[in-house]
Amino acid sequence: MRSTLAPSLIAALLVSRLTLAETVNPAAAPTAPPAPTRPTVDPPKTDWYGWQTLIVDAASIATGSVLASTLEFDPNEQPSDLGLIGATWYGLGAVGAPAVHYAHGNAGVGAASLSLRVLVPPAAGFFGFLGTCMGRGDIEHDCVVDGYSGGTLVGLAGVATIDAALLAWDRERPEPTPTRSWYGWQLLAIDGAAITTGIVLGARKPTNDAGEPIEPVTAPWAMGYLVGLVAGPVVHFAHGNWGKGFISLGARALAGPMFAVMGVAGYCAATAGVTNCSQTGALYGLLGGLAIVDVFDAFVLAHDEVESPQQARYAPSVSVGPGSLTLAGYF
Repeated sequence: MRSTLAPSLIAALLVSRLTLAETVNPAAAPTAPPAPTRPTVDPPKTDWYGWQTLIVDAASIATGSVLASTLEFDPNEQPSDLGLIGATWYGLGAVGAPAVHYAHGNAGVGAASLSLRVLVPPAAGFFGFLGTCMGRGDIEHDCVVDGYSGGTLVGLAGVATIDAALLAWDRERPEPTPTRSWYGWQLLAIDGAAITTGIVLGARKPTNDAGEPIEPVTAPWAMGYLVGLVAGPVVHFAHGNWGKGFISLGARALAGPMFAVMGVAGYCAATAGVTNCSQTGALYGLLGGLAIVDVFDAFVLAHDEVESPQQARYAPSVSVGPGSLTLAGYF
């Protein structure tokens, strides 16, 4: 009986001692691990630069107003003031606004801006012509002029609003972009010098073999096209960027001249089909296409990838085992 009670008594004393220790020192009691918290993801930071595209549009309108009050046309080719303002806004906006996006590193957004500015205003001019002439119940000269010019201006204003409000945002990129060195200034210097030389030649009022005056815009386009077609790819080749050089060659040779069609559509829509609008629009479309390709080449393609130097790292580790000592790490 005595031997049976002894172990029971000892066990009871141990339990009571543990309980008393937990009561006196609660910190010794085991605690449940904290519930895991869900990590919060911060929304990407954005920065609005639409004011810059709005400055481009305001400058285009101001330039068009100056041209409308100073340029002299043949009476048969005289566009309305609103038409000339719209045509100037159409051309300069299609060059300047995408350039703003390209300068911010948003090449895809720049392409979207270019597409909107090239395609939407002529379509808006056509629908403006239909709506105005149908509202007046007759298709005559005044309704064509008012409809096309007014519709084109509405389309230009709408595209400028969309561009500034929706597209002109710098978004934080999740992956760090590689360090790049920009050499587009070399292309801008070459293209600027070629176009300036063409402007000087055009100011001398050259004539063709028949003695007829050549359009002044022909000389700057021809000089810029021929010089840029050779010098643009050569600049990329000199930097070791062979792929970009061939892209530049293709864009300058083919993409630029294709803007002649857009120039016809934009100028004829803005001026309501004034006499010889197709010829004038094609020439200014060629010049505008040259400027667009030059900007794309300089701001999008002309970058050298630069390897950033890695910082030295040292993380030592020591382990001790039976009869051994190990030292390891990485640098």
